[in-house]
Amino acid sequence: MAAFEFSEESDANKPALLCWDTSTERAILAVGVGGRLVVEEFFTPIKGHTGWLMPLLDARLKEIGIAQDDLEVVSVGIGPGGFTGVKVGVSTAKAVSEALGIPIIPVPTLQLVAASAHERERLTVAILDAKGGYFYCGFYDCGGRLPYLASDYMCEKPEAIARRLEKWEGEGFLVVGDVSEEIRISFEELEREIEFVGLFPRGRDLLELSMAMFEDNMQADPQAVIPIYLKKPV
Repeated sequence: MAAFEFSEESDANKPALLCWDTSTERAILAVGVGGRLVVEEFFTPIKGHTGWLMPLLDARLKEIGIAQDDLEVVSVGIGPGGFTGVKVGVSTAKAVSEALGIPIIPVPTLQLVAASAHERERLTVAILDAKGGYFYCGFYDCGGRLPYLASDYMCEKPEAIARRLEKWEGEGFLVVGDVSEEIRISFEELEREIEFVGLFPRGRDLLELSMAMFEDNMQADPQAVIPIYLKKPV
């Protein structure tokens, strides 16, 4: 059963929502109008400069005939992830929110990964590659309306994450995201029932989660939105 219900029918009570996450190498852009997904795009963030995102957003809005003034909410993935991608994504969202006077929804990228698995019964372990043998990670309870972070955020090697997971109660876990061979080997040594799902969130997942957070009044003042940067252990 899907963790988030998403109607294909337009709903006049649901706002026009522009959302993106540029924290990973597979960035997501989504636009929802009346609760209906009208744009879903995957792209690779451009490294080396910071002015590339806004032209892309403008182009997609023009293609579907939506003016910036028609937007009612902006949502952004706040990391953890690549430093430049997180910085560009968050700073652009804050600028749009302030310029248009609309709410901003800050979405932790690991929460989005957990939500995309649509798993309610087991603890969900969200994983993203932090490079150099390290991984960003968070343990999520997805039994409620929104995935709940049941651990702190981690940037660790697979064996260190496995030691944390070994202390967790429960018969089985779902591991979702950047499921590398290193992750599989380290986690399988736990001798627990573990399912691995290597996937990246879709635009639909980001839109669903953003809409659910908006309906739960989780919008923020743009100046209060802080990116999640995790440093590798020294």
